[in-house]
Amino acid sequence: MANLNTFDFVVIFLLSNVVQNAIIGNGDSRTLTTIIRDGKMLTEALRRLALRPGEIEHALRLQNGDDVSDVAVGRLGPDGQLVIELKPSEQNATHADVHRLETRLAAIEDLLAVLAEAPGYGSRAR
Repeated sequence: MANLNTFDFVVIFLLSNVVQNAIIGNGDSRTLTTIIRDGKMLTEALRRLALRPGEIEHALRLQNGDDVSDVAVGRLGPDGQLVIELKPSEQNATHADVHRLETRLAAIEDLLAVLAEAPGYGSRAR
């Protein structure tokens, strides 16, 4: 090692990087690894990725998930980020859902107002 100069070290580092990429790939994997399916952790996938269930539960809580059982599919992205899809029954209401409910509520209120003004309705209710 004492006989190596700066150029020798540069060549060694460049070669090591090329060999590393040839052996393990460049790390640009575009596929997502499924680790949760239908509310259950896939233990074989967790073992292969050297992950503990507690780490997945923590990542789920960071994304405002309550429990693994609420997850339809959970995948680990190339950057290590947990990407979850909640079961339809656990998903938040959208603006369209709220608008649809407001419209139905307004229709019910209108029907109640008509009934309240109908002759004889007040005497039956009391």
